[in-house]
Amino acid sequence: MQAAHLAILTVVSGYAFSTTWTPSLYHSARESGHRLYLRSVFYAVFLLTVSLALHILLFTQCQPYLGLLEFIRTFYPIQNLTENSIFSEDSKASIVIISFLLGPILGHILNFPRWSFLIDIKIPFSNIKPLFCYEKWLLRHAIKNNDFEKLIAHSVYTNLPILFTLDSGKVYVGWPVSAPNPTRERRSIRILPILSGYRQKDQHTVTFTTNYYSVLNNESNTASLDDFEIVIPTEHLTVCHAFDLELYNLHFQQDVPPHPL
Repeated sequence: MQAAHLAILTVVSGYAFSTTWTPSLYHSARESGHRLYLRSVFYAVFLLTVSLALHILLFTQCQPYLGLLEFIRTFYPIQNLTENSIFSEDSKASIVIISFLLGPILGHILNFPRWSFLIDIKIPFSNIKPLFCYEKWLLRHAIKNNDFEKLIAHSVYTNLPILFTLDSGKVYVGWPVSAPNPTRERRSIRILPILSGYRQKDQHTVTFTTNYYSVLNNESNTASLDDFEIVIPTEHLTVCHAFDLELYNLHFQQDVPPHPL
């Protein structure tokens, strides 16, 4: 098999794996240039190692696999080859092909616990339960250097609303509608508001003027929750922090609704 084909297929397989397997995807999504290339090469070497192990196992234990080597030889005629060898040219071609297929396949297989991040269920076996924290752990690890994304994740996991202050002085209190996505640069935040108001110009204290929760909790309200969602461009945010409504009522004696959950 030609060296150029070998290099292209191995790097492509490494790239496919790095953009499919969640731990790598979260870190490679915002990389470019030589960093992404080196990551692809690193995983290409890993896949070649796994493919080599599979090739040795199949060559020694699986007779139909030898027929695959004969089929590969029809595309890459090899001179002076009298019998199959575990490291012959057709075997090397087979190893590369296996690694090429393993890139996306193995990446998806290793992502099997991801669905548990989207479903809130109780696991009866404690030794299995850690698998269902897999996606949450990966997410927190990927955003550990991004304070804003960490705040969003904290709100999603704890149901604690966030107070957003815009550069115009407008203030919103609400829940983020979606969890952080490390594969994308955040340009806006979509929230379901509970309260809104403004900061006074001199003392910068918050005054609430609109109570969305009383409307959302009204049984006669026929509008869906989506109708109340607000999209805030991140470039207009000046201050964001967690906001506990019960503590705010207790210490500041503002007439705002208690925590609805």
